[in-house]
Amino acid sequence: MRLIPDSEARGCYDCLPLIALRRTVSGGFEPVPGFMAPSLAIAGAPQLQYVLEHLLDALQAKVSALHGHHREPSRNVIEFRSGDVSSFWLLHTVSTAAAALMHYVRHPALHPERLYEALLGLAGGLLSYSKHYTWPACPPTITRSRAPASTPSTPSSVNCSTPSSRRNIFPSP
Repeated sequence: MRLIPDSEARGCYDCLPLIALRRTVSGGFEPVPGFMAPSLAIAGAPQLQYVLEHLLDALQAKVSALHGHHREPSRNVIEFRSGDVSSFWLLHTVSTAAAALMHYVRHPALHPERLYEALLGLAGGLLSYSKHYTWPACPPTITRSRAPASTPSTPSSVNCSTPSSRRNIFPSP
C-alpha cells in the first residue's frame, strides 16, 4: 500500500481516493469538507447519510406545502381542480421519490450506486419543470480508479494504491 498524490504519476497502480486534502494558508493540509470517499454501503459514508436525511426533510416539507394548497372536501382526501395538474404531478414526483429514498435511509447496507439511481429518478422528474436544465445536466457517477494522473486537480486527493500486477491473480487465457 502506498499514498500517492494526484500530481504524481501512478503508472501501474490502481488507485482509490481515501481523502481529499487542500493546502491551508499556513502551508499545512486540511480535509476537503465535501469529499466523500468511495464506499460499498451507504452506512460507510456518514456524510451521504446526513445529506440523504436532510433531502428527505426538504421533500417532506414540499409535500406538506403542496398538500396545503389543495381542497379537502372529505377527511384525508385531496381534491385537484383542472388548474392543479402541474401541482399534482409535482406532488406525485416528490412523493414517489421520497418513498424510494426512505428505503435507503432504512437500509443503509445497500450500495450507494442504487441511491444514486433513485436520486437520478428524482432529478429527472424535476427536470420536467425546467426549461433551463435538461437530462444531460445530470452528473455521472464519479469513479476515479482510472483517473489520469497527468492533470493534477485542486484539491489534491491522496490515494491508496496497489500495483495492478498483483491484482491479476488468474492469468488471462
